[in-house]
Amino acid sequence: MNRSQVTLEELLGDGQFGNVYRGKFTKEDGQMQSVAVKVCKVDSEPTERQNFLEEAYAMQRFRHEHIIALVGICMDTPLWIVMELAPYGEVAPLLKVDSSAMPTSTLWRTLEQQKIQSEEDDKWLEEEEEKLLPLPALSTVRTHHLNSLSGSQPILSEQQNGLPAGYEFDRRGDTIHEAVFKVVGAVKNLSECFQSTMSAEKFTELVKTITDELKNLFVEIPRHVNLLKLPDQREVKLVEALLDSDMRSLTDAMKKAVDEDISEEAYEAVQREILKITHRLAFNCKHFLESVDSARIRSDVAKLHHKDAPITHLV
Repeated sequence: MNRSQVTLEELLGDGQFGNVYRGKFTKEDGQMQSVAVKVCKVDSEPTERQNFLEEAYAMQRFRHEHIIALVGICMDTPLWIVMELAPYGEVAPLLKVDSSAMPTSTLWRTLEQQKIQSEEDDKWLEEEEEKLLPLPALSTVRTHHLNSLSGSQPILSEQQNGLPAGYEFDRRGDTIHEAVFKVVGAVKNLSECFQSTMSAEKFTELVKTITDELKNLFVEIPRHVNLLKLPDQREVKLVEALLDSDMRSLTDAMKKAVDEDISEEAYEAVQREILKITHRLAFNCKHFLESVDSARIRSDVAKLHHKDAPITHLV
């Protein structure tokens, strides 16, 4: 979203990591929309920027008439999350007053489904990060989840991604799919090869492979995204922003790792940080591919084939 389309009017609230403003969003047709704008503080840490982006992505995944919708994000510093304005404020106080009287509805079923998905994702990430600590145990990191991500099984079921029954994605020539799994494979390789006694040169080499594969993914993204309808392009670009944030975090951490004056203790701490970032990257790659596949279905540009039909490989 172009920042010039958004005008800040009134401070609604402030917090440790950002402020929320009432504002106006000028649409492409010139119409004005009242919005709330969450502004990430300029001096925020990379992890806080990551949290902002993850919040925006979570909002994008909620699609319901009774849930505040994401309007867009401004990626330049400071990061802005632009969302619909709730004219009556937060709903939390109302829920506290009489939550027992709240009827079961499509809204709550939607929220429950999103909660389950979020909990599963958080559990997966927590398990992966727990395996990274303490540092001496890193040589025995299990890669069950990374194996599942880098394997050939589809990430989404037919019901989840909207595929017609009996059909699956035709991955021939799908360079996005190929690039995503190369990134995940590079992360898996780092996890499998890592030892606390590994030389700095070897560690740097393995991390560089990850960043190189991620750069290749970024190169492939535009021509695939340009085939999507505009709303789907915006959604995919939002998830892409998470990958971009991971790249920045990884680059910043590697700068610390190659500092000649870094102590042994600090170096081990940076290694742990890098391993966490790369596992989060694999996690976000999973969501990116899910987002692209779902967007392809909605934009009618998905290449499909019947599961029972023979596949002729391109030469």
